[in-house]
Order: sequence, then C-alpha cells, then structure tokens
Amino acid sequence: MLGRATTPPLLALVVATAASIPSVARAEDILKKPPDSSGLERPAHDGSDTARDVAEVFLFVPRHITKFLFWSGSVAVGVLEKQPVVPRVQRFISSPGGRFAVLPTAFVDTNSTFSVGARMIADFDEVATGLRVGFGGVHSFEIEPRIAIQLDTPIRSVLGLEGLYRVDNDRVYLGVGQAPERDARNHFRPGETGMRARYFEERARWIASYGIRLGDDFEMALSESFTRRTVEDPRGDIAHPLSRVFDSGSVIGAFESRWMSYAEAAFRIDTRRTRGRPSGGGLVEVYAGTGHHITGARTALVRMGGRAAAFFPLYRKTNILSPRLVFDGVSPVGSLPLAFSELAGAPDFRGYDERRDNLSLVGSVDYRWLVREHFAASLFFDAQVVAPRIDAFDFGALRWVTGFAFDLHNDDATLGKLGFAAGNGGARLTFTIGVSTGYGDRQHRD
Repeated sequence: MLGRATTPPLLALVVATAASIPSVARAEDILKKPPDSSGLERPAHDGSDTARDVAEVFLFVPRHITKFLFWSGSVAVGVLEKQPVVPRVQRFISSPGGRFAVLPTAFVDTNSTFSVGARMIADFDEVATGLRVGFGGVHSFEIEPRIAIQLDTPIRSVLGLEGLYRVDNDRVYLGVGQAPERDARNHFRPGETGMRARYFEERARWIASYGIRLGDDFEMALSESFTRRTVEDPRGDIAHPLSRVFDSGSVIGAFESRWMSYAEAAFRIDTRRTRGRPSGGGLVEVYAGTGHHITGARTALVRMGGRAAAFFPLYRKTNILSPRLVFDGVSPVGSLPLAFSELAGAPDFRGYDERRDNLSLVGSVDYRWLVREHFAASLFFDAQVVAPRIDAFDFGALRWVTGFAFDLHNDDATLGKLGFAAGNGGARLTFTIGVSTGYGDRQHRD
C-alpha cells in the first residue's frame, strides 16, 4: 500500500533546528533566563474526554462485530453464499491450516417472521463446510448444512452438497394473477375476496451441484434437487387461514405433502471486477430446468428465465447506475395444473413479492455509491408484473416501489443490508446480516 511521503529524520531535525534560530539574535535575549515551564500544553483531562470515553464504550461492540463480519464473511463468500456457481475470488477456500468461524445471522422483514441465528463455517483448503441455524419461533425455524469441495482438474470447479429443513408458520398466498381479487382462476369464499391468506409450510430440500469456471467471466452450474413441501393451515390463532379464504380443493398443492425433483443448468457472464463493492460492467444469466412430482399428482414442468443488467460508472468508478430486467417462467407438461408453490414469483421485487403466475417480469433501476470503504448506499425503483401467458401481461396493473438501502460488503458479497421501500402495494422494511441473497438459479428461490 502506498502511504504519504515522509521527511527523513535527519533532514527533519536540521529543518526544525534552522527554523528555531532567529535571523538576528541579540546577546541579552540569548542569555535571558527562560520562564518556568510545567511541560504540559493542556490539562491531562478536559470535559470532552468523558463524552469520548462513553462513546468508546458504546462503539466497542459494533466496531468489533463489523470487524468480525468481514473476517468470517470472507470465508462464507463463494459457493456457500453465492449458491452453486464458482466464485471469482477463491480465497475463502485456500487458507493454509484451516479456519473456523461463527457468523451471526439476522433476518427482519415486515412481510415475514423475524429470525435470528448463526452460521458456523469451517474452511480446510479444498473443502469448506457451513451450518446455518435460524429461529423465529416455535413454528418458524430453519437448519441449512452445506459443503463445498474445490476440484482443480481438469478445470477449476466446485462440487456442492447442501440440505435445508425449514418450518414457516406465516406464509402468504393471495391467489394467482396480477390482480387476484379479479382473476377468475381464484375461488374465494364469500366475503374473503382479496384477503391475504396465511398458511403453514414445512419444507425439506437436498441439492447437489457442480459449478465450473469456463473463463474469467463465464460460469456454468448443473444442479439436481429433491424437495418435499407440506402446506396446511397456520398453527395457532392466526387470522385468515388458507382454508377459510379459498374454497376447499381450489388451491392446487395445499393440504398435502408433495415430493418434487428438479434438474437445472444455469449460465452466467459477469464482467464486473467485484460483486460486493460497486464496480462497472455487465451481467447476463440464463437458466433452464425440468421437474416432476414424485408423489401425489404426477405433474411435470419446465422452467426457464434469466436476467440482464448493466453497471455504468457515473462521476466516480464506485458510483454505479444499474438498470436490470429479470424474467422467470414455468409451464406445465401435460394437462394437470401445477401446485401454487411451483408458480413463478417475483423475489427480485423489493416490495411485497406475493404475486404468482406462469410468467413473471421485474424491471429495476439502481443508483449505488460507495459512502466509505466497505459501506455503500443506494436508491432504487422496481416495477413488477405477472401473467399466465406472454400476451396477457397487464402493464396497467403494474406494481412499483421506490426506496433506499445501506449495505455492508467486501469485494465479493454483501454481508449485511438495511432497506426501506414504499409503493402502490404498501411499505416494506428489511434488515439482514449473514443471510444469502437471491441468485439467478431457481433451486434456492421460493
């Protein structure tokens, strides 16, 4: 690292001595006795020190938590946080002698259950493992183990194995379509039209993935998952349970358990130098996959979609204007309808992402800038629409939000984020620490 230029000690002494000699010195001034001096320029303590000491006490914990987040977060970056695709930076998996970390996690969302927990990470050269536990109540918790194995021959790649067990007692279903209260496919009970139906979901999932870096900016991932979902009315006294909002049997996939297998191929080109720190470049992701239910109704489906984004530096290299477009689609194979949980949603929409249908489209514009090292702020605007067919998008019913966010990051990933959004669907506040963000594949998205 380059520092500020310093003056050599000997030269500094000469300059200081020369500066202290008057140009014309009188003898009596030189022989005059100097005044008594205490050797102190100011008292040992002044009024401002008390406030400074108090501030140091309060800042001790957040300062060291921030430092700890960077240390442990660097281990979690890559396939442990960015899902199956190989990370650009491999340092998380190359620490000599192994490394162990415990990273606190928190998830707060006005649209979901509050959850706190921890992620334990162990890094041993070519193998990195992680275990995340989150708790939001007796009927809302999750456990997520992961392991990533780096393979250097014949090309650099990563083999990932992971599991998930999640129980959520406060899921929301509005019905299908952009305006569910007016969509004829939804069958509401009398007086319940447009209500936010609540339901309980138990989910178990296993994923095996193989990620390959084919070039400096080009990645490919192949993955296979097996998922079991159980959907029922919520536990406890919760208003508007699923069975009281919709007619019995009208919500496909509710009040039963289903096993689903799904295989996918995903491709990504990302020319940004850093993925956590603001930087210019471009991003293109595409994916395609097929799945079928192993138990229950023998339905099958095809998924495809992707995203494209550009990152334009404005004024400074770390001031980035970023337009983005995200498309997700799912189509049944055969005549049987899909379970509602398999329909395409809009997780990239930063408002309430509760709309579901066969197709989903989200457009957004972000302006993000570096406030200080590892700390950035952003302003954003999102618009979202879903539809049963490509020719049925109703842009007159577009949902939109605008808002701001602050994030803590290193070069490779976001470690924590605080965001607020408001639009024609209401206001939403989110806060996360140590929790994975969404990615372009469908294996990890609800």
